[in-house]
Amino acid sequence: MLLLPAAQAAVLRRRLAFLEEPATFSYDGDRPLRAEELDDPFRRDALTIARATSRAELVWLRDTLASLGGVSR
Repeated sequence: MLLLPAAQAAVLRRRLAFLEEPATFSYDGDRPLRAEELDDPFRRDALTIARATSRAELVWLRDTLASLGGVSR
């Protein structure tokens, strides 16, 4: 099923809002840890890769939403 541009934009806006929320998978008690704070190279690498993936997706989402520019919400 092909979505119309307005429906596509709505889905992309929801995904963008989700990705713009802070998130982490590692904590020190209640405090979220950044990748740079982890001693375990495998956990640090997983967070580093996740961060890069999210950044690339954010760029794509923003570019795609801009290309759908005239679509009403």
